[in-house]
Amino acid sequence: SAPANKAASKPKRTRKIPVGTSDYQAAWIPEGQEDEYADGDEAELEDPLGGDSTNELTREEEEEEMADIDDDVSEQGQSSKGVRFMDLSDDIEKLQLEEYRANREQQRTSGAREDEEFPDEIDTPLHIPARERFARY
Repeated sequence: SAPANKAASKPKRTRKIPVGTSDYQAAWIPEGQEDEYADGDEAELEDPLGGDSTNELTREEEEEEMADIDDDVSEQGQSSKGVRFMDLSDDIEKLQLEEYRANREQQRTSGAREDEEFPDEIDTPLHIPARERFARY
């Protein structure tokens, strides 16, 4: 039969596809793009939850790495946890305090004005789901 001869004479081309790609997904990769994965990038394309990654660290290795980071900080004599304050003159401190108080008062008055204009609107806390916050209503 003629169709069988055509299929047999046509060389089968193998394609390099990312690891974990199904046949269905591989069919959607355009011709020529499968060469992009020939550089050994398969490890980057693997499922992050698969657990096959060679870049994963054990708990001990992570603790050692954190200890190394802590050592680096102490060697430099600085810590990101330390807070440094600038010594300002009394005049500058008074000016900053007055600005701070004026800003707070302005925020309070604008909040009160908004409450008068829209008394039935309330701000909901973002850390509590609305379902729980308004369950009693």
